[in-house]
Amino acid sequence: MERLLAEHAPGALVDDAVKRLLRRCALRTLSEVHAINACHERGEYQLSPCADPALDIPLGPVPNFPSPTPSVQAPEVSARPEKPVKLLSEAYADYERFMMSGLAEGGRWRNQTQRQNAMTIRLFTELVGDRPIHTYKKGDAKSFKAALQLLPAMHGRSPQWRMSTSEAVERVKALMAAGQALPNCLSVKTIKRHMSALSGLYAWLDENADEYGFEGDNPVQGHTYGKSKTKRGMWDSSDLQELFATPIWTGCDPSRRAKPGAAIIFSAYYWFPLIATYHGLRQEEIAQLRAVDIQQEDGVWIMNIHDERDNKVKNEAAERHVPIHKKLIDLGFLEYVAAFRAKSDDHLWPTLKRSGPDGKYAHYYTQRFTSYCRQTKMYDPTRPFHAMRASFRTFLEETEAKSAHISKLIGHSLNGTLRREVVSHWVV
Repeated sequence: MERLLAEHAPGALVDDAVKRLLRRCALRTLSEVHAINACHERGEYQLSPCADPALDIPLGPVPNFPSPTPSVQAPEVSARPEKPVKLLSEAYADYERFMMSGLAEGGRWRNQTQRQNAMTIRLFTELVGDRPIHTYKKGDAKSFKAALQLLPAMHGRSPQWRMSTSEAVERVKALMAAGQALPNCLSVKTIKRHMSALSGLYAWLDENADEYGFEGDNPVQGHTYGKSKTKRGMWDSSDLQELFATPIWTGCDPSRRAKPGAAIIFSAYYWFPLIATYHGLRQEEIAQLRAVDIQQEDGVWIMNIHDERDNKVKNEAAERHVPIHKKLIDLGFLEYVAAFRAKSDDHLWPTLKRSGPDGKYAHYYTQRFTSYCRQTKMYDPTRPFHAMRASFRTFLEETEAKSAHISKLIGHSLNGTLRREVVSHWVV
């Protein structure tokens, strides 16, 4: 109390009674502060300081304290405003809002991208910690990558691996030390995706350095990964011949399509693999087709791949006109389409509805195709439905078709402009 009086009221004459009252006020104030903080920790914010009747004591006239000796003050210097310091999770929340708003140069994130990036941040903060953004170093990113290499691919999905991320990594380390069989861990591709997501966040923080105060090198750049051990296969000619010799195309039981029978049912299950094999379309591009998208231009039937009517395409290059192969016409595809032209909903696959995390028509079909391949002994984990698109490109590359024309046809980005008529000439 004496120190406070000397600092704030030098030279004041204060008797013992006033000192006791001032001490009591100070103790009461400290008690109030601790009580309010305790309420805040419990989530209660209504408490406010209350009057203390014991302190309602007249103090009499205010004493005339002598003015302290004037001192020469140093000129005021405007303090440089400190840049805000945010935790990684807080900065990511801002980054995610920006990327989901559509203001980003590359366009807004889709739901799948948002989920994947959020998972990256969750894993990183659990393994490395949620700290101010400027405190992370390259060693933290290196530790994160090393942990991902030991994270089981079934972590969180298999009952055996339903545990925290750090616990799963430690268990794999223990198995390794004991010389026991290890689970399948994250692929190089998945690890690269996680590291790329982190790098993208820091690139954004660097672009907004004035707001977030991040300066320095991106701690996630400059890491090496090695080669991926698993590669996506393709459907070669013999694989496709074997697939199209299964019941869906030769005759099936209507109640169980993997079982041989007398029925050939013209539906998504029949047409999807044929369209992918002969045209190289992406699965969702096929799943979005409507009767109005099957058009005739200059005597050539084409499939119009676009982003209108709520359709989604991967990028600008994916919007294209793809000539329909003669094989599909011979199999009756145009007649199948004609049955939908007069309908109010001309979607070619009425049994498919938007579903899954990204609301895709192909979500359910993907599961059914995998199940059908298992039932007909055609299943190969390195050869999913999408591999038919790679097969299409490979088959065309074995002809005299130019690589640029093939890329245009399958919807890959190109430098320069190519005429669609050239593509139609050699495909049809």
